[in-house]
Amino acid sequence: MDSSITDQLRNLLMSFSLPYTISDSTNITEINITTVCSLNQTQYQCKCEGLFIWPTDTCHSYKACDDTTDGSCTCINALPTNGQFCQILPSKYVIDIDLKFFDLLLVDYLRNLIKNISLPLTLSNSINITDIDMNTVCGLNGTEYECKCEENHVWPSDTCRTYEVCDGILGGTCGCIQALPSEGLLCQRDIDECLFNPSVCGPDSSCTNEIGSYNCSCLDGFTATNLSLPISINNKCRDVDECVEISDICGPNSICNNTVGSYNCWCMSGYNVTDTNLPINSNNTCTDIDECLFSPSVCGPNSICMNEMGSYNCLCLDGFTATNSSLRIRIDNTCRDVNECVVISDVCGPNSICNNTVGSYNCWCTSGYNVTDTNLPINNNNTCKDIDECLFSPSVCGPNSICMNEIGSYNCSCLDGFTATNSNLPISINNTCRDVNECVEISDVCGPNSICNNTGGIHNCWCMSGYNVTDTNLPINNNNTCKDIDECLFSPSVCGSNSICMNEMGSYNCSCLDGFTATNSSLPIRIDNSCTDIDECLLSPSVCGPDSNCTNEIGSYNCSCLDGFSATNSSLPIRINNECRDVNECVEISDICGPNSICNNTVGSHNCFCMSGYNVTDPTLPISSNNTCKDIHECLDSLSVCGLNSHCYNYNGSFSCFCWEGYNVSDVNKDISKSNPCIDINECLFSLSVCGPNANCTNEMGSYNCSCLDGFTVTNSSLSISITNTCKDVDECVEISDVCGPNSICNNTVGSYNCLCMSGYNVTDPNLPINSNNPCKDIHECLDSESVCGPNSHCYNYNGSFSCFCWGGYDVSDGNKAISKGKPCTDIDECLFSPSVCGPNSNCTNVIGSYNCSCLDGFTATNSSLLISINNTCRDVNECVEISDVCGPNSICNNTVGSYNCWCMSGYNETDTNLPINSNNTCKDINECLFSPSVCGPDSICTNEIGSYNCSCLDGFTVTNSSLTISINNTCRGTGAVST
Repeated sequence: MDSSITDQLRNLLMSFSLPYTISDSTNITEINITTVCSLNQTQYQCKCEGLFIWPTDTCHSYKACDDTTDGSCTCINALPTNGQFCQILPSKYVIDIDLKFFDLLLVDYLRNLIKNISLPLTLSNSINITDIDMNTVCGLNGTEYECKCEENHVWPSDTCRTYEVCDGILGGTCGCIQALPSEGLLCQRDIDECLFNPSVCGPDSSCTNEIGSYNCSCLDGFTATNLSLPISINNKCRDVDECVEISDICGPNSICNNTVGSYNCWCMSGYNVTDTNLPINSNNTCTDIDECLFSPSVCGPNSICMNEMGSYNCLCLDGFTATNSSLRIRIDNTCRDVNECVVISDVCGPNSICNNTVGSYNCWCTSGYNVTDTNLPINNNNTCKDIDECLFSPSVCGPNSICMNEIGSYNCSCLDGFTATNSNLPISINNTCRDVNECVEISDVCGPNSICNNTGGIHNCWCMSGYNVTDTNLPINNNNTCKDIDECLFSPSVCGSNSICMNEMGSYNCSCLDGFTATNSSLPIRIDNSCTDIDECLLSPSVCGPDSNCTNEIGSYNCSCLDGFSATNSSLPIRINNECRDVNECVEISDICGPNSICNNTVGSHNCFCMSGYNVTDPTLPISSNNTCKDIHECLDSLSVCGLNSHCYNYNGSFSCFCWEGYNVSDVNKDISKSNPCIDINECLFSLSVCGPNANCTNEMGSYNCSCLDGFTVTNSSLSISITNTCKDVDECVEISDVCGPNSICNNTVGSYNCLCMSGYNVTDPNLPINSNNPCKDIHECLDSESVCGPNSHCYNYNGSFSCFCWGGYDVSDGNKAISKGKPCTDIDECLFSPSVCGPNSNCTNVIGSYNCSCLDGFTATNSSLLISINNTCRDVNECVEISDVCGPNSICNNTVGSYNCWCMSGYNETDTNLPINSNNTCKDINECLFSPSVCGPDSICTNEIGSYNCSCLDGFTVTNSSLTISINNTCRGTGAVST
C-alpha cells in the first residue's frame, strides 16, 4: 500500500530490457503495472496506470478501494468481472490515400472490395487496420456527374453542400467544380459533435451522433428551454420542476424541493413518512406524527397533550395556565400554577383568606367567621359566616357585661353601674367590668346635701338631716336635690325664748340673744333649753364642734377648724351644727397623689401608695403630684426576668415574656422566667419534616435551614423551602437548555435524568456521557454507499438517517423491503406498467435502465419536440389535414382513430374500384349522361359537367314543374300548338 514502494517497483520494471530471457523456452516480452491502489487526499482509490484503461466504460466509476486489511489494499468488489486489471490503451493512426480516377466500374469494384474486407486486418504483430473508407467520389446522376460524399462522410463545411455538380469531363477524368472548398477536394469523415467540449447540446443533455449531424435529448429530469426549438447550446436543457409540473408528486402533507435534474420530498412539520425505508411519494405518503407519545412531553409538565393532524394541542391541567398566554403551550412555554387568589375574583367568598398552592388553593375564614357547611370546602357558594361569640360560655366579655354580636366580631359593654377595669383596653374576659363607685367616681351624683351609699352596681342617696328631697315622687339625684328645711318657720320657735332662730342649710341655729346662753350648755338651744347668758367657749361640747378651736368674744365667739379639717358647710360659720369635718384629700384634692397611685384618706390627713408595678420617683420624698409613681421597667434586665432566648415586653404596671421564634419554654406548664427559660426547638426532629420531602434539614440555634437534594429545587424560588413550598424534581430535560445536546432524547428521572442518542445518531466520544459538550453526531451511513444501498442507487445522508433511491429506470427487487445491498435496485421493465408509460396507441421497448416509446401506425407524438410518454401521448394523425391531398382530388376524407377513409364526392367515382381511393387512385368525373334510362327523362338534352350534369328540354317541350329542375321525376312535357 506504501506509494513509495509502488514508485520503486515502477522504476525497476521500466529499467528492464525486453524481451527478458528467463530460460531457453521462456522469455518475458512485456511487463506492465496496470492497476494500483493509491492515496487520493483522504481515501484510497483504484486507478489505472498511464497508458492503461478499464476494460469497459461502465467501470470508470469504480474508483474507491476497500478498507485496508493486514497492510494490503484490495480493489472494490464491484470491479468488472472480466478482470481486476486495466487493459493496454491502444494507439490509433489514420492514413489518407488519394485516388483520382473516373471509371465508375472501378469505383464500384473498389467500393465492394472494401466492404468485403474482414476487419481488423493484421499487417504485422504491431499494426492492425481497423477501418477502410471511401469518402468522395464523382458519380453519374442521371444525365450529369456530381461530386458527392460516400456514406458516413460529409463536406468539411456546411456552405459546400450545395456544390454538387462536377465540371465537364476532361481527358477521361472528372474534376470537381472550382468552387469546391479550398480545404481540399475530399470529403471529411463525419465529425462526432458529441465529443465536443463544451457539449453542442448544452449541459444536462444526451448527444447522439448522426452522419453529418447529431441529435440532442435531455437527461431524465430535464426538458428543452423552448419546446418548439431543437435542443442546442442556445436552447439548453432546463431542469424540470417536478414539484410544479407533476401534480401531487410527493403526496399530501409534504414539501417538494426541486433539485437540478431531480427533486426531493420532505414531510411537513408534524408528519413523517409512512414507511421510513422507502422514499416519500404519492404511494408512501406523509402521515401524522403523534407528538403526544414523545418523552419528555412536548407540552411540558402540568399539561394535557391532544394530537391533531400535522400538529398537536396542549391544554393546562386544572389550576395551571400557560406561562405566556399569548403563546401556545409548549415545552418552552410550560403551564405555570394559576394563583386563583389573584386571578379569580372572590374565589373563597367574603370574610375569608385565600392561600395559593401549586395547582390549587386553600381558603380559611378570617377571625370571627366560620364556614357555613363544615362538611364542604370554603368557596363563594359555601361562604364564611359570622360567629356569634356572645353564645360562648363562659362569656367572652366576662361578668357584669353585655355582649353584642357584630359581623365578624362582637362588642362588650358593661352593665349600668360597672365599667372596664382598664379603660384603655377593650372589655374582655381579661379586662372585666368592675363596680363603679358612683359616690366617688361621679361627681355630686346625689346632688348637694345628701348622703351617697355605694353598693354592687348601684348606689343609694339620702338627704342629710335638715334636708328633704325636692320632689318626693322621684329619686334623689343632682336633678332632684335635697333642699334645706327652714325650721325657723316652725311655731312655736324651735329655739325657745330669748333666742334668735337662724335657718341654715340642712339645719338651723338657735342663738341666744347677746348675753344669753343655753340653760344647759350640753344641749343645743331649743325650746326646752332656752338661752341663758354664757361663755360659749366654755360650753361642752364646744359650740364650735369637734376638731375646732373656739375663741370667746364679748357677746359672741369665733370658731376655726383644726388643720386637716374644714367646715362642713364652708358658707356658714363653724358651729356645732356646722362642725369641722375631716377633709378627704383623696377626693377633694384632684390627683393629690399623682397617677398610678392609691390614695388612702385618714382623719385629718391622707396616705399615698404606688400601685403594683410602679415606684415613687424620689423615694426620699412622700408621694405626691410632684413626686409621682412611675412604671417599673422590669424588661431593663430581661435576662434576669425572662431568661435566655426570649423577648420581654414591658407595659404600664407589668410585663410579659415571649420565646424567640425557634425556641420554646422549658416547662410549658410554667411561665417563662430565668429559672424556666426558652430553649432551642430542633425542628428537624418533627415527624412531618418542616422542609418537606426531597430536602435536607439542618438545625440551627433558634431556627433551621432547608436545602434541596441534588436533582431537586424549590417549587417557588421566591420563597424559602418549607412544608408548603417543597422541593420538586428538577426536570433537567426542560429547565436546563440543551442538557443532552442536539439529536438526543432526554429522559427525566426523579432527582436526575438520562440522555440517549436518537435513532441514526451516536455519541461523539462513547467513553464519556452524552451532554452538550459530548453531543450525539449523525451516523454517516452513506460513506460506504455501495454496502448500504447496493448498485444502481443513490445514497442520501441526512441528520439522523439516510435514504436510498434507485437510479432512474431502476427499482428495488423486492418492493416490500427497503433498498439495500441484499435487495438492490434492478432494471424496471417500464413496458409492463399499467397504464402504459408510453400512453395509449404506442409501442414500448424496454432497455436497461430506461425504455423507448414509438407510436403505432396512424399515430404520432402530441408534441414532436418531446419524447413520447404518458404526458406526451401518441395522438391520432389526422391524415385528412396533416397529409396533403391524401385522398386525391374530388374526394372527401374522413379521419378515424389510427387511420382514415376516402369517399368520392357526388358526381365522381374512383378510377379503379378494386383499389382504395388515394392520390394514386383518384376520383374521376362520372358522365351521368351515359346512364340509361336518361337521368333527365324523355324529350330532354343531357349535358355532362365536371362532377355533375345539366338537363334541358327539347324545343317544343317544357319542364312539368318549372319550380324544380329537370329530372327523371320532373320530365319535359309538350307545349302543344298555339292558334293565331
